[in-house]
Amino acid sequence: MRKTIFSILMLILMSNAFAFSTNTKIVGVRETEKGMEGVVAYLFVEVKNGSGRVFVDTLPLTQVDTQAGARLAKEVACEILQYNCSSLDFFYVIRSNFTMIGGPSASAAMTVATLAALLNKSLLSDVVITGTINPDSSIGPIGGVLEKARAARDAGATLFLIPEGQAIVNVPETKTEQIGPIIRTQTTFKQVNVIDYAKKELNLDVIEVGDVLSAFKYMTGYEITESNLSDVKEILDLYTTSMRKMASNLLSKARSSNLALKTKIGSLSSIERRAIEDIFKSAESELEAADNYFNAAQYYSSSSFSVRSLVYSTHATNLIEYWRNSSMLLPKIEQINETINNVIKEIEGVNEVDTIYDIEAIIISSDRIFEAEDAMKDAISEISNGNIYSAIYDISASEVKIMTAQEWFNLINEFNGNQIIRFNKEMIRQLVQERMEQARNSFTYASLIIGDGLLSSSSSHLKKADEAYLDNNLIFALFEALKARAEANLAMGIRDIAVEQLNSRINLTRKNAERAILRAEQRGILPLLALSYFEYSKAFNGTESLIFLAYSEEFARISADIFAAINENQTIPESQITLRKFVEERKENYQIVFAMGAILGFLVSYLLAQRTGKK
Repeated sequence: MRKTIFSILMLILMSNAFAFSTNTKIVGVRETEKGMEGVVAYLFVEVKNGSGRVFVDTLPLTQVDTQAGARLAKEVACEILQYNCSSLDFFYVIRSNFTMIGGPSASAAMTVATLAALLNKSLLSDVVITGTINPDSSIGPIGGVLEKARAARDAGATLFLIPEGQAIVNVPETKTEQIGPIIRTQTTFKQVNVIDYAKKELNLDVIEVGDVLSAFKYMTGYEITESNLSDVKEILDLYTTSMRKMASNLLSKARSSNLALKTKIGSLSSIERRAIEDIFKSAESELEAADNYFNAAQYYSSSSFSVRSLVYSTHATNLIEYWRNSSMLLPKIEQINETINNVIKEIEGVNEVDTIYDIEAIIISSDRIFEAEDAMKDAISEISNGNIYSAIYDISASEVKIMTAQEWFNLINEFNGNQIIRFNKEMIRQLVQERMEQARNSFTYASLIIGDGLLSSSSSHLKKADEAYLDNNLIFALFEALKARAEANLAMGIRDIAVEQLNSRINLTRKNAERAILRAEQRGILPLLALSYFEYSKAFNGTESLIFLAYSEEFARISADIFAAINENQTIPESQITLRKFVEERKENYQIVFAMGAILGFLVSYLLAQRTGKK
């Protein structure tokens, strides 16, 4: 029975006559002479057979962020249901008698309505939501909560859903007093609890919701659940074995590099020693961390800290070499570039493997070697600008990237199978184009909501993706696009977030990453990089942990997409998404309960009196 609902849904979705629609009320604010006022609009969502297009029709016209919000709503809904929406068109129609200020506050309602339309479920007419939708399915902050609550009540709502963390708002109070000929106006702010205020003054229940799945159950009376996702032991064991070997190799190289550097430091002058001392201390510190993580069986974290140690020690070693011989740069650059070209030829020379696991190792090693090439381009640019010491650092980073590329590539010797899988990067060109477009969309939407200030890193990755694609470095373009999208999405998700909400956001992102990894494993895929970033996130706290969890989710999805791209006749396991009834438990309105109790007591007394009289 648990699978029946979703099986029927899938049959309907795959039919030629698919056309579902739903509608709900949305609330916004408009500016009047008396200040901000809440207003109501009507949202209609329809899904039909098509080709993945999104249409937005608004009257009055709204801002461009409403259109971007509709596109994101479709993307989030399709991801939650794990459905390929490329064969469907999505229509969003908004009608209102008023022009609203700001558009994205309707995107949470758009997402819930999209889910409802895909599942052929109606939205409850007395439940209204406000909030933006973030790419991780969390619901983001909005303004004008009190004004929107009043508008929701006036539109017949009995339940109003608001973003998590917005139950307390600051309300301005203006006082005017006249002192002789002078009129003084003073504005202060007082805190208002929206939940208490709405219950007392509006007879309206208000509930905070952190993500779209929570909102969906209140707005439809159904919960979306995904069951039977569990770790595949064979895949986890293979991951652990391969990563332990890589971590051991890199740890050994980091120790050797630090030991060699320590010997060289002994022959330095006191001035040179002081200049190099901090770099050596950093190398030693990172090496100690790598050792600790290895002993704790966190092998990717150990590998990463070994790499960090190697960058420091290699940088210091190259500085010493430069001080001894300033003409060493040109031959070193030529030697490194030759090594890069040889490794690229070796990686791209593999066009047939015996297991799907090898594909992941080849792709990661390809990305790492192009990172090494990118670092060398930076080094040459720095030299031309006269920044020799910056160039030496880039050269050192490139050398270590070559080392990591070779380590990842060597993993193909660890994965043995009896399949015949042909692979070349042209097989994923369309996938790369799609992911680059998604990254641009995410960046554009984030720019509309939060501006470009928090998006410099995302912008840099996006630029590198474009350059790599033009150079036909498809895998490097793909990885840079994924990082650009993950960082833009993360910036959206944590904008204006309160400190106390950070842990719940980390938990949501962790669940999303876990789910994406498990889905990949269910298909028989070893999501190497996703598992690695997931583990690495544990080495950090706060937003640093979030970024690696975001990377983990993106790379788990791309592992499954690459698998699909090179296996056209794949069999995808049946989705485990199901619907179940949700019984809402709201806080009781004690005035109504008391009144009902009084009426019931009166009726009981009356009936007893009647019986007594008859006797």
